[in-house]
Amino acid sequence: MSDQSLRARKNGLLELRFQFHNKTVSVYGRTPEECLKKRDKKIEEMNQIAVQTKNTESVYQTCLRLCSNALQYGNIHKEGHKSMLRTARFIGRGSIGSLPTEDLDAGKIEQFIAESAGYSEYTIKKAIHMLNKIREEVKKSGC
Repeated sequence: MSDQSLRARKNGLLELRFQFHNKTVSVYGRTPEECLKKRDKKIEEMNQIAVQTKNTESVYQTCLRLCSNALQYGNIHKEGHKSMLRTARFIGRGSIGSLPTEDLDAGKIEQFIAESAGYSEYTIKKAIHMLNKIREEVKKSGC
């Protein structure tokens, strides 16, 4: 890991700062080896929390997380973020919004499209794109 630094604090402890998913995380120890062990343990804990969160998210919650990540990581401008949020809210209002993410399949998306018949083709297209991104994420995570 190249994005880390070790420094001595006034109280005598060492602080190891490192980047994890674009967030700065600190661990403390008396020796560099202790700091590295704590870093590894912290990364493992944070990965487990991320997996548990993803496994219990609803489709709507996942949509909101995707919007937040896109803005946080600089993948989208503010107007695009607002548009993504509108799409997420559109999905959240439908029957598919409360569905657990791991239960999202092509049949559920087809049902959502049928329910959305009165909306513009563009709105439905954006929603389908977001739902397909969620399906890809679920496949990658192995749920």
